[in-house]
Amino acid sequence: MKINLLNFTNPLKKVTFNGRREDRNTTQQLKQDNDYSLTENNQTKITAAIENLSKEKGESNVRFLLDVAQNLTYSTSIDTGLKPRHDWKKQLIDAAQKSLSVSDPVTQKKRT
Repeated sequence: MKINLLNFTNPLKKVTFNGRREDRNTTQQLKQDNDYSLTENNQTKITAAIENLSKEKGESNVRFLLDVAQNLTYSTSIDTGLKPRHDWKKQLIDAAQKSLSVSDPVTQKKRT
């Protein structure tokens, strides 16, 4: 019986079985009109989720990223005069381009 399937030497490495769905749900927050503001921790999670999704291939992933970018509703309601910390639309479009570049050639031809 093998028990060495999990890496016990690095406790920071988590075993996740639904990472893509979790990343999509996290990223989808940008598309929803929420009653709460995005905390710094949440913004960090969203940035990481977008980065993870940029490494996923497939047409549905590219469509998802572009859909969130087009229907982006999260923005600050206070005019501070400062540059926003995150340019979500640019991050999402860049992630879609990266995802497309690792997708198969048929998907690449469809999207160009």
